[in-house]
Amino acid sequence: MLKRSVHVVLAAFTGIALVTGCSDDDSPTDPGGGTTPASVAGTWNWEVSNITSSCGNEPGWSAVVVITQSGTAVQAESDWRSDPGTGPHVGAGSVNGREVSINVNYPEAGGNLFAQHTVDLEPDNVTMVGSESWTWFGPDELCDDGTATVTATKQD
Repeated sequence: MLKRSVHVVLAAFTGIALVTGCSDDDSPTDPGGGTTPASVAGTWNWEVSNITSSCGNEPGWSAVVVITQSGTAVQAESDWRSDPGTGPHVGAGSVNGREVSINVNYPEAGGNLFAQHTVDLEPDNVTMVGSESWTWFGPDELCDDGTATVTATKQD
């Protein structure tokens, strides 16, 4: 009887280990147990659309963005949508698995814009899709709730 109880307990633990040991997360992992950052370095065509804010809707825009990467840290250099002659501007951020976050600050339309871009690298490894949130402030106005859709396509 004791032998049967031991076998039942061992079978139960084995079943629990099999069920809890599996994951549907397909992010690559590193030997240290963390998530390996995707490689996003390169030249990207950055398309921003569906721009809305309390200051009104705006037309979309595009820019060439050059991303450099060291581990999880990224820098993104571009003219973005800055006032002519003021760029390029460098944003900084990070990669967590396939999610890329970049913050950038630049002069725009007589004021200053702070933008936060959060995009996910698609499985094709040449497309990123996500969003931009931003705050623009000028001498007499503040737009602090801007949002947009971002689609980036790798050029190289």
